[in-house]
Amino acid sequence: EHLTHDWFSDPRFLIGMAIYAFGYLMNIHSDAIIRNLRSKDEVARGEKVYRIPEGGLFKYVSNPSYFTELISFTGFAIATWSLGALFVLAVSAANLIPRAFQVHRWYLEKFPDDYPRDRKVLIPFIVWRESWWLLFLQSYLIKIDGSYDLIFLRTRMICRDTSVLSSLQFIKLISGRIPLS
Repeated sequence: EHLTHDWFSDPRFLIGMAIYAFGYLMNIHSDAIIRNLRSKDEVARGEKVYRIPEGGLFKYVSNPSYFTELISFTGFAIATWSLGALFVLAVSAANLIPRAFQVHRWYLEKFPDDYPRDRKVLIPFIVWRESWWLLFLQSYLIKIDGSYDLIFLRTRMICRDTSVLSSLQFIKLISGRIPLS
């Protein structure tokens, strides 16, 4: 396999780890902004005070924690160059992308006059409309019983009037195996 000592100097590993580290650090920063929206006194009293997050990637998106988590998983998939890591990325995307739309919609409803209208849902500068269906098609080579099969993971993620797919529903969407020859 490719995971030898030489792998640590391979450009895929180095680039993947740099992407992972960037995503990880930005995720910590985004979580800190969310954590500091309420004062310690408000938390101690159990008050549910809602505020609009400001700073960091919140300048661009409603969900920087989800965005940076996906960046980290992308970096990890590149660094490990493994199908397992790609699967984790796909499952994470299937979970986080619909949630990002829900959170964005919640902010718009909770703060109809004050929420920044130029903030995107998940990816800076990328406009995704809630009426669009997001169809992610991931193709993976998976070694099953000594032969390689192509597995298509199709996830329908509907942004409005539909519940988020559970992990079990996601797994059930795996279509048939198509042998590569």
